[in-house]
Amino acid sequence: MKKRVFWILIILAFVVAITSTAVISVAVTKRSQPKVNDEENGTQTGVLEGPEHLSPSETTEQLEAESAEQTSEQSSSQEETTQETTEAETTKEETTEPAPSLEYESFGNGTCAVVGIGTYTDSYLTIPEKSPEGHIVIAISEKAFYGNSFIRAIEIPSTVSSIGDLAFAGCSQLVYLSVDDKNMMFTDVGGVLYNIDESMLICYPSASSSATLEISNSVTTICSMAFYGCENLKQINYSGSIEDWEKIEIREKNYGLYTAAMSFGK
Repeated sequence: MKKRVFWILIILAFVVAITSTAVISVAVTKRSQPKVNDEENGTQTGVLEGPEHLSPSETTEQLEAESAEQTSEQSSSQEETTQETTEAETTKEETTEPAPSLEYESFGNGTCAVVGIGTYTDSYLTIPEKSPEGHIVIAISEKAFYGNSFIRAIEIPSTVSSIGDLAFAGCSQLVYLSVDDKNMMFTDVGGVLYNIDESMLICYPSASSSATLEISNSVTTICSMAFYGCENLKQINYSGSIEDWEKIEIREKNYGLYTAAMSFGK
C-alpha cells in the first residue's frame, strides 16, 4: 500500500513538471511573436512601431513655444509695417509744399498789409480780406507788385483802405483792375483804378487792349507810372477843357499820356 502511494506521488510530480514547462514555452513563444494588424476586420491588434510620441506636457510646451514664435514674428512684421507707414508719412510731410501765398506784413493789431507777390503764381490775383494768419488786409504796400510779369487781373477786397505808390506800376501783363463794390476808399472804371471820388487816377493797366480811354474832369491827380508801358492806348478823351487838363497834377513816367492823341470836351 505504501509503495503504491509513493509511485502515485512520483507520477503526479512528473506531470506537474511537464505541464509547467509547456506553459513557460507557450508564454515565451507569444512574447516573441510580432504584433500585426488584423487585415480581415481592419482592427489593430498590436501597437505598430512608429515615431516616438510626446507626452501631454511636452506637447503643450511645444505648442506654446510655436505660438510665442508666431506672435513674435507677427509683432515684428507689424512693427516693420508701422515703421514703413510712419516713414512714408514723414516723407510726404517733408515733400509737401505749402500752398502759394502772397507776402504779408502784420501791423500787430490784427491787421496787415500785402507787401509782395510771395509764392503766388496764378495770373488772376484775388487779394484776400484776411491773411493766412487771420489778419485783416487793410493795405497794399508801396511797390507791392511792381514790375510783375505774369499777373493779368487783380481784384481788390472791400477791406483795403490804403494803396502805396507804384503798387501796380510796371505790371507788363496787367489787363484789368477791379474793386469790391463795398470798398469805401477805391473804385474801378472800365478796369482802371481810381480813388473813391475819382479825383485820383491810380493805375491804367499796361496790357489793356482798349485803344481809347475816357477821363473825367473830376480827375485832379494822375499817379506816377499810371500810364507806363501802355502801348495799345492811342486816344484819350478828356471831358474838361485844355485849361482844366493843365491843372491836373501829372506825376513822373506817364509816357502813355504823351504818345496818345488828346481830345477835350470844352
